[in-house]
Amino acid sequence: MEGTSSSSSMVFYDTETTGTNIEFDQIIQFAAILAGPDFRELDRFEIKCRRLPWVVPSPTAMLVAGLSPERLDDQSLPMFPEMMEQIRNKLAFWSPAIFIGYNSLRFDESLLARAFWQNLYPPYLTVTDGNRRSDILPLVRAVSKISAHALAIPSGNHGRPSYRLDRLAPLNGFPQRNAHDALEDVHATIYIAKRIASRSPKLWSVALDQTNKEYVLNTLRQLVPLFVMETDANGGFGWWGFCLGQDRPQSSTHLLARLECSWDSFFGLSEAEQEKFLSGYPWPVARVRLNRAPLIVDANMARTAFGIVPSKKEMEAVDVLTGRADRVPSLVRAHSRTHRKSHDATEVEQKMFEGFPSKPDEDLMHRFHSLPWTERGTLIRQFKDGRFRQLAQRLVYLMAPTTMHPSEQARVSEGIRRRLLQPVKGTPQWRTVGMAKEELNSLPVELKPPPLVKSQIMEWLDSLEADARRTRL
Repeated sequence: MEGTSSSSSMVFYDTETTGTNIEFDQIIQFAAILAGPDFRELDRFEIKCRRLPWVVPSPTAMLVAGLSPERLDDQSLPMFPEMMEQIRNKLAFWSPAIFIGYNSLRFDESLLARAFWQNLYPPYLTVTDGNRRSDILPLVRAVSKISAHALAIPSGNHGRPSYRLDRLAPLNGFPQRNAHDALEDVHATIYIAKRIASRSPKLWSVALDQTNKEYVLNTLRQLVPLFVMETDANGGFGWWGFCLGQDRPQSSTHLLARLECSWDSFFGLSEAEQEKFLSGYPWPVARVRLNRAPLIVDANMARTAFGIVPSKKEMEAVDVLTGRADRVPSLVRAHSRTHRKSHDATEVEQKMFEGFPSKPDEDLMHRFHSLPWTERGTLIRQFKDGRFRQLAQRLVYLMAPTTMHPSEQARVSEGIRRRLLQPVKGTPQWRTVGMAKEELNSLPVELKPPPLVKSQIMEWLDSLEADARRTRL
């Protein structure tokens, strides 16, 4: 199998955000460095923006990242749509490349894709047109278990390993000056990646190979045990699996059966018993996404490169699954029934996965971005898909509100007031001003700000609340 070309350029990047809610928080700072395969810097890019008027930042995020109210509402900074346009243009110019962050596959990648989508751009820039992606955090966890000499791992609560970048990088010699600044965190990520590449070259090579979806697919298609390099909630590392195939037709997500499970008895269970079996923890069947650079190696690579071999029981499970190949489709269907997801998408931010744009709407997006802001309002009602009409309306409201019909302005203003003041019934989906005040008053000891800083944040939240109440229709 052919892996990733050694000549691939890498884009190391990081974001600072208003909080950790992927659906409703926003990117407030973005930084990236383009590097060659030798980690030599070729170019860099950094940009900040101001807060969206319907986003209430988390006081925790403000204190950790040093985001003052003045910084969040700094009128000299670009608006969110302007920032996202510059980010898109720069990343497209650097493409094709491998996009790499620290905990990026679980957080930054999702935020970035949503931010592109909310600005009427194709969301999946980092995995299309020859681009690939990876994440240093899972690699650090793997290194700590199979190549311990490569990195010093700090201790966290209760003596457990801590993989926080702001602790990991300094412990390994990185002269960190301003943790939680996006550009500084990019430098720290590159430093750790370079250290892994030099001290655990086999693992680094595996990580690069796994950014290639075809390479991952070829690995999964082998009818052999596969070693998955990931840690669980209890600190355990790695497990042996066997690929069952796609979770559904045309999907890039594949299913792996964990070989430590008792598959010899599974096929004799009733449907209800099978679903109970598949609901156990850790889940007997795991999803593997081809475009998420999973750290998976076949039995031969695991043995020769890392000295890891499956047990006799795990090899017997392979025999069971290959011998019952005719029953594997029923196993996949049982897994689908057991892990069926239901998500009521009520807000436009939650509707990204409800379908790709039609060709007319896609063409309209290109035209939307080709016009000056003063002319884009004329296109709002031409979008066939209500999601894109709403997103276009928001964008024009931000950049050229006077060009909108008064009723459209009023509709967006009312939406902002609702976001700031009225949480939804049941589990809150976004952060209101009231929720931010509660968070500020209940911060843990290690995050409690000086009284003056707390007072400044509280006064700012009061002003957001007062302004929102004045917009009531």
